[in-house]
Amino acid sequence: MFALNLKYLREKYHLQRRDIAALMGVNNGTVAVWEDGYGVPDREQLIRIADYFMVSERDLKRKDLRKMTEEQRAERIAALDFALNCIVNMDQKAHFSTLQDMYYELKEGLDENFRECSGGYLTSE
Repeated sequence: MFALNLKYLREKYHLQRRDIAALMGVNNGTVAVWEDGYGVPDREQLIRIADYFMVSERDLKRKDLRKMTEEQRAERIAALDFALNCIVNMDQKAHFSTLQDMYYELKEGLDENFRECSGGYLTSE
């Protein structure tokens, strides 16, 4: 899925392979290898790519980003931004219940996705 997502994001933002290569400090051929699915970047490079395109590393590797709407993407970014601001501002007391609610909502969503991906072999708690 990474190969498809990298090519999709690069084309969506009208970038050339050389642009990604310059960002990552690799040559154009390396980016071609990634996009063709014959290789993957190392973890640090993957994080840099995810950060550059403002997507999660997990989504970049596992989710078909071509199917994610801009609204869904904006919601994910807003939720992550809110959580980051709470942590940075150390205003945890004021937002504790909100962060806790977000945690359980995200966990429930991940659990649901995991059950679907595992073919329904897991039972719901």
